[in-house]
Amino acid sequence: MNPRPGINPAAPEIGVAPLISCGAGSDAEIEVYLRHPGPRPAMVTITLIGLDRSWIGEPVAVGPMQPGEITKVLLPVRPEPGAMGARYPFVVAAEAIDLLGAGSPVMSSAESTLAVDGRERVVVAVEPEQLTAIFGRKVRVGITNPSPQDRVVSLRPTAGKGIELRLPGNEVTVPAGRTVSVRSNCIAASRPYPRWPGERLA
Repeated sequence: MNPRPGINPAAPEIGVAPLISCGAGSDAEIEVYLRHPGPRPAMVTITLIGLDRSWIGEPVAVGPMQPGEITKVLLPVRPEPGAMGARYPFVVAAEAIDLLGAGSPVMSSAESTLAVDGRERVVVAVEPEQLTAIFGRKVRVGITNPSPQDRVVSLRPTAGKGIELRLPGNEVTVPAGRTVSVRSNCIAASRPYPRWPGERLA
């Protein structure tokens, strides 16, 4: 957290991770480290610039901060549930005001990026779409992840009365932008005789 060339040496020093990940519709926090290098106590106001106003809170006032004091500030962020999965650059700006009224306010800033997982719905396709075998048949379940991040998908098969769908596991990891195939068996109840039109299962 050292001031860049040309920056007022009394300006707040900001430390923030270059990349912060979160999910659309989920609460997250941007961790900011702040140092006050000025010679006198000051109030410091932190503002996020570049993100949608509905995602973030109001500017945060920190202090009074003593000369040389370092503190950690957690800034809440919550992208809306329908936010597109992408990387959003933003700026953390800090303004320090001398509590004794000496001089003008001094400012500094630091850049970062918010990586949002859009939580687009996974796409599930079953082949074949219709099963004609009575005693059982192999089934392929294709799971497509349109998100820019890998996902772990839980599998909970449901089937009609007298039918059982057997999967090799309960979870599968689907890489970002990829489709994973899961082989399974569809087992139907044994019927040694044909089913007549209008007949109801017991």
